[in-house]
Amino acid sequence: MQVQFLPEAPMPFYIFAWISSFAFGIEVVFSKIMGRHSISNPWAFNFLWNLFLAVILFPIAYFNGLGIPPYWFNIFMAGFCTALYSAIYIFCLFKLDISISSPLFNFKTIFALILGALMLGETIKSWQYPLIIITIIAGFFVTYDEKFSLKSFFNKIVFLLIFSMAILALYIVFLNRAIAEVGYWNATFWTTIIVPFFLLPTFPLFKKDVKRINLKQLGSLIVISIAGVTGVIASNVAYAVNVGLSSVIISIPFSVLIAIALAAFWPWLIEKHTVKVYAVRLFATFIMIACALKLSS
Repeated sequence: MQVQFLPEAPMPFYIFAWISSFAFGIEVVFSKIMGRHSISNPWAFNFLWNLFLAVILFPIAYFNGLGIPPYWFNIFMAGFCTALYSAIYIFCLFKLDISISSPLFNFKTIFALILGALMLGETIKSWQYPLIIITIIAGFFVTYDEKFSLKSFFNKIVFLLIFSMAILALYIVFLNRAIAEVGYWNATFWTTIIVPFFLLPTFPLFKKDVKRINLKQLGSLIVISIAGVTGVIASNVAYAVNVGLSSVIISIPFSVLIAIALAAFWPWLIEKHTVKVYAVRLFATFIMIACALKLSS
């Protein structure tokens, strides 16, 4: 079902989805670089990143009619899902290659189908089951490394990341409902602003590292957050109009292509693997994207 909550949007929803996909790709790459060479504590990075997202978003939302929402449940749930997702995702991103973590976003489409069946009374059609199985099998190959062992898939970090995709799919459901209730900017800002409060329980995991963060690191985080705000704004516009196709477009892993290009010139920067490994991962990624597109059609 498609519902137009933003009739004033100057472009079709899928243009916003593509903008979001590229912005998130840039954000992921720079986050990985910063995690490897600057802020090594994922909990500190995640908290400060979400805090800066809220700060940067505030003036944009304010000048676009920000108000106090009359309904809070869906905003509250979307914020909680965002906090839980981001905590798990950043932790996994710090542990996994980008060429592994980004393609696994396509599992979000599977979880969206499951949530649609459980929460919206939708039916998973018989022709969709083979595509779900193919997506899962492709996920095995995305995690392949030089050892070409399936054990690389069966580890807790990969499973944690896949679990976070279920949370992300649930976030989209609550966000879509919040936008319908209180409008785009209210839903976007208030969902974002409450995330740092949900992340406060992680403070003991990084309180010692906060003192060692310098202005240069904070400046890099702000740049990453600007890319994140761009992605959030564009993705929420797209989700407000169409969830299925928007999810697929936003899941396209631009970060993988960037990471592979960087590996060819600066292998020490993010990751480095053989051409064979990258060929397998890319082929599996494109299969997952194709299945996701078909599942969302």
